[in-house]
Amino acid sequence: VIQSLLITLVAVFAFLAVAYRVTGDTASLGGVTLLPVLFSVTWILGTMYLIGMPFNALTGTIAALTIGLGIAYSIHISSRYTLELERQGDVWAAMDTTVTGTGGALLGSAATTVGGFGTLALAILPVLQQFGIITGLTIIYAFLASVLVLPSMLVVWTRYLGPSGYFPTAEDEGEVSGPDDAAETPAPDGGARNE
Repeated sequence: VIQSLLITLVAVFAFLAVAYRVTGDTASLGGVTLLPVLFSVTWILGTMYLIGMPFNALTGTIAALTIGLGIAYSIHISSRYTLELERQGDVWAAMDTTVTGTGGALLGSAATTVGGFGTLALAILPVLQQFGIITGLTIIYAFLASVLVLPSMLVVWTRYLGPSGYFPTAEDEGEVSGPDDAAETPAPDGGARNE
């Protein structure tokens, strides 16, 4: 089961690296997109251990499902981010648009999927109950990793490995500012105002 998980991860990484390279992005974006899925897999395996659920062929298959289900959320975030980065030309504006726009849609998708698989937790057969619980948690973890972990990783990727010219430098602005820094800009009457 562990071997199949590793093969799946390597295959997904190779596919993403090639796909992002062919579409004009860098292959490193494939690795960044896959990292939240690795977090999700470790979180679900840790949760299974904590609640005393055995790691067998069925639950191992669910862990493999984590990769397939989680990568979709990560791809949505990464693709939207690179699109917004090209459109807006600013890391922070692109990330804000990505998380507020795509994040809401992913929340709706995750909620309906968790609800669908969650009904299996009410099944009579314990195997189906385990499947429903673990799959529901898998979706929750994949969503959280995509919306909370991946955005930070994409900013770091943009800074060090991504396309140049989108991340503010000290030479460009005098100092590097974050998305919530209040900047003073001149008012129309010559005074200063806080935005």
